[in-house]
Amino acid sequence: MAMERVEEALKAYRESVRIDPHNALARYGLGTALLARGEAEAASHELKDAIVDGLEVPLTFVKLGIALRMAGQLEESREAFQQAYDLLEEERSQGGDIRDTCYEEIITLLGLEQSRRAYELVDGLQGDELDAQAVAELSADLRRLAALGVSEADEVLRRLTLPPGELIH
Repeated sequence: MAMERVEEALKAYRESVRIDPHNALARYGLGTALLARGEAEAASHELKDAIVDGLEVPLTFVKLGIALRMAGQLEESREAFQQAYDLLEEERSQGGDIRDTCYEEIITLLGLEQSRRAYELVDGLQGDELDAQAVAELSADLRRLAALGVSEADEVLRRLTLPPGELIH
């Protein structure tokens, strides 16, 4: 997936899930690959299974929120984004480093229609706070949200000046 070879990733994740149907990371990987391919309903199914199998982390709920929104399930999408937000708040209250979860928080805030807070977070990023992979993933998910009518995602993209690995304001 990191090399954007989605079809190969799909094949590998499907084989992993076939071998171990309760492997939460394989389910998550399959879900994100299906999401990248635009198969929203199949992606949401895999992401839900990843959560059931124990991968209850903000990023899983972020991807689920996007997949559900793509599938037209807006209320369920909002619930997934709210769950991601709650988990992020829990991590923050336990002393977690917000820089480690800023990608998830930006997408979550947009999913919850809190664009002003998302803009503030993006504007406060330093160039080394997201690695190249996180920048690429954030950009892809922002484009997905923009295509789904979340116009604020375009503004966040505008504020993120790439090349990968650098954020220039």
